[in-house]
Amino acid sequence: MTKKTKKTIFTVINLANTEADQKNVVMYAAQLAKWLELDLVLYPKSNETKLSFKEGFAQTVELAKKVKEVSVHVSKQQINIFNFLQDLHSIAKKESAAFIIMGIEEKSMEFLGKAIWTATQKSLIPTILLPHGIKFKPYDRITIAVDLERKVQKMNVVGHLAATFNSMINIFIENIGYSEKEYLIHNTLGHIEDYLTRINIAYSKMRARKDKNFTKHLCKYSAKYSDLLVVEVEPGKIDSILKQNIGILLSIDKYAQPVMLTKTRMVGTLPGFN
Repeated sequence: MTKKTKKTIFTVINLANTEADQKNVVMYAAQLAKWLELDLVLYPKSNETKLSFKEGFAQTVELAKKVKEVSVHVSKQQINIFNFLQDLHSIAKKESAAFIIMGIEEKSMEFLGKAIWTATQKSLIPTILLPHGIKFKPYDRITIAVDLERKVQKMNVVGHLAATFNSMINIFIENIGYSEKEYLIHNTLGHIEDYLTRINIAYSKMRARKDKNFTKHLCKYSAKYSDLLVVEVEPGKIDSILKQNIGILLSIDKYAQPVMLTKTRMVGTLPGFN
């Protein structure tokens, strides 16, 4: 019988970042891997055409290895730096990734936010964007958005995380007033509530203020009241979250938080998914 390959968290370590930033990203990933009982794969990203293990990365790897019960290895796969994000997902798949984690900096927020969004639309691997300095905390609360742009939502990723961490799900609902399209939000919300009730996950609901920018209100609410914001990315669609530049918002302290982008019609990739 062929032994089943254990799933991993594929973590991009930018060698251009400071050693402190590298260690922060790797410790977030290592602690998440421990909670989810996944292996940890570190990919050292260099802007040079040849892979360059710069000073500090070796210490970062050793730090990850100190996290008990987590198997760590460094990916030897080569990614074309000129086609980085497209290659990234295909390499992560080869490394049996259940998640991708990337640290993102203020100077690259706008570009990376849009580019990663586009790459996630083509991938089955959820991608966690980690702003500068964000430390790992167990996901006691997870926020998801229900709005007109997300008419179909696959909740198995959120459900698995919530079951693992015993999380409360915050459902943040777009307020479109008494519109003829209100039924679309109502239907989506009904499916989500039925699913969470069926798997015994607690949830609360918060309706956005109609007079506020929905994306900013969502990010501010999530940063204050949860440990992870999950945004579903519909294939082939550039929606309101992207138009409002979620990457730029993550660089502002009151909005900064880990954000998971996951494909709307994705299949489960974690152990235990059906």
